[in-house]
Amino acid sequence: MNICENDYDESYVEGCTPATSISISFSAFGTYSIVFLGSNQGTSVETEPWAWISSDQTFFSYGYDDDDDGGTVTIQTLTDTSLVAVDDDGQKFTLSAL
Repeated sequence: MNICENDYDESYVEGCTPATSISISFSAFGTYSIVFLGSNQGTSVETEPWAWISSDQTFFSYGYDDDDDGGTVTIQTLTDTSLVAVDDDGQKFTLSAL
């Protein structure tokens, strides 16, 4: 998920400025959406499925089975205002409420 990549060949869009803001929402119905704002390429919205994998609800899958962008995420810390997680590539990320 990168607003500065061409979808068809994943090459970089020359002169692209990255998004300055990203908003993510998870629904209880098993979908999530990510909105990228502030790029000179305009606003981009992506929506894909997600599902809990573990019964303690600390591990979930996202994306489609046949989609290279799909994977898994392990939640390390979750509060009312932040999420710290690690994806299946070992990349750690933090999301914070504004």
